[in-house]
Amino acid sequence: MIFGLAQDDVEQVIDVTRGRAPGVTNDPRFTELQRKQVDDFLIWGFIDMGAAWEAIDAFMAESEDDEDMFGEAFDLDGYIAEARQSMDRITFTVSAHHDGFIIDIAALRAPGAPAGAGYAWSQPFVSHWADAVPEDTLLFAAGYDFYGQVYRPAYDALHTLDLSFTDPYCSSAPLALPGVPAGGEYSETDDPIYGQFYDENGEFDFEAFDAWNTEIDARFTLPDGSYDYAGYSEYIDSLYQEACADKRKTIDDVISEWEQEVGFDLEDDLLALLTGEFAFALGARNLEAAEPEIEGAAMADVTDPVRADTSLQAIARWLSAEEDVAIDLVADPRLVELDDDGEYTAAWTTRPPGGAGQPGHLVLGYPAEYVSSVSEGASDSSLSASGDWQRTMSLLPPEPTSIVYVNMAQLLDEIAGMEDAAEEFEDATDGRMQLEDLEPIRSVALATSNIEDGQAMRVLVLIDN
Repeated sequence: MIFGLAQDDVEQVIDVTRGRAPGVTNDPRFTELQRKQVDDFLIWGFIDMGAAWEAIDAFMAESEDDEDMFGEAFDLDGYIAEARQSMDRITFTVSAHHDGFIIDIAALRAPGAPAGAGYAWSQPFVSHWADAVPEDTLLFAAGYDFYGQVYRPAYDALHTLDLSFTDPYCSSAPLALPGVPAGGEYSETDDPIYGQFYDENGEFDFEAFDAWNTEIDARFTLPDGSYDYAGYSEYIDSLYQEACADKRKTIDDVISEWEQEVGFDLEDDLLALLTGEFAFALGARNLEAAEPEIEGAAMADVTDPVRADTSLQAIARWLSAEEDVAIDLVADPRLVELDDDGEYTAAWTTRPPGGAGQPGHLVLGYPAEYVSSVSEGASDSSLSASGDWQRTMSLLPPEPTSIVYVNMAQLLDEIAGMEDAAEEFEDATDGRMQLEDLEPIRSVALATSNIEDGQAMRVLVLIDN
């Protein structure tokens, strides 16, 4: 039985099955990858991105307004060329393992493309921050070189982006038209042209507007009595452009203004120090309680923890002045009160194991006790010491470039402890499943890695048999 979205598609498949047309098995781009798939699988898939890139090229060639549509800040052709190099073909498999189910996805480089082309996550690492967080952590994610693999690519792509899209009349967002509000709350009093006819009480001066309109009509009425609509439109557009010129502000401008207020260099004094492993952890207990125990932290290796601490102190002082929050920069960890209730709710600490100026780490999170615990390092009850973590890691690539781990056993245990959770789940599934049916699921994890001719991602559902 053959199903298709169009009759032509179905007829083409029939022609292949009857030998009247060549099939995908005659395509060397397909057979090359088919031969490489030696492991057993439940599902195997192949996507030839060549046809997709050709369709995109055709679309871009037909579009005469792509620069206006996407803005001058985006090198769209460059991004497409980079993506084409890094994703020439894609394969995916779904397979069963005695410990669960595995989904593998591989993006293969175009022939001749340099290794690592277009990849944001290409540095393999072994996580040591998993040694520092507790065993009952619900979510853990880690990568390497935040500065080089996250911040710089994002900055290079967006730093010249015009942020005037926040002004409804001066937006350069995609498809915005001069003089036409692009969205958000606005009033005609804010209009760069018509706003001049409103007084301070919001009253419109019709007499002044009529005089201006009469002058405009006279300017664009031709000697033969016809009206120069093209000239009128061009003139009105120029008024908007002139009025909005001073409002244009890029991400670079915003960062520079903020750095002057805070008194430090965001890149040199903080972000450029984050070139090792970075991670994020989240934990939760007693979800049924009036005040559940929530804890979380962002962690990073830093090349100079003393400099990082100085930068964070500058940010804390700025927050204190701008938002009237309390700070304690003498304590260790440093404390910041965010809730205005007399309790310090956020904290950070740095540790230079080899002394000032030597590589160390930064931990920023909530509450302060959790920050201290993570900063102090490994323990026998750490996440990395748990059996589920070790089983999960054994089934993921040995040299990952990023990791995301969800502790499903802990999450389901917390949910089961909530009142009426079991009944609500059973009702949601119309009685076909019970919450206890999910108990065999121990974890869900994702990891990216480098392969010989591209980059791969593995998704794992760990099941306790």
